[in-house]
Amino acid sequence: MTAHDRIAARAVGLIPDDAVVAATNSLAAHLSARRRVLSFPFLEDATWVAADETQPGFADRYAPLATAEQLVWLRRNPEWKLVFEDDGVLVFRRLVT
Repeated sequence: MTAHDRIAARAVGLIPDDAVVAATNSLAAHLSARRRVLSFPFLEDATWVAADETQPGFADRYAPLATAEQLVWLRRNPEWKLVFEDDGVLVFRRLVT
């Protein structure tokens, strides 16, 4: 387990077990036992977002703009709060549902 893996585990550990979460591929694997996990950048009814900027998913390698734009939008959107940022791993929580 690398230092980055430990950071990712700590980050996803912040997300409540019953939350609907949108995640990038590398972090979605840590969340796959949950009832509902969405593929980031799609948010739909997600109340949490987990994204790893350092490990793009398969689709992100071919179309990285959608993920990058969505992360910029989340950082600027007052309805979302960045609650974790370390080594390119980000966790956002929706403030307004």
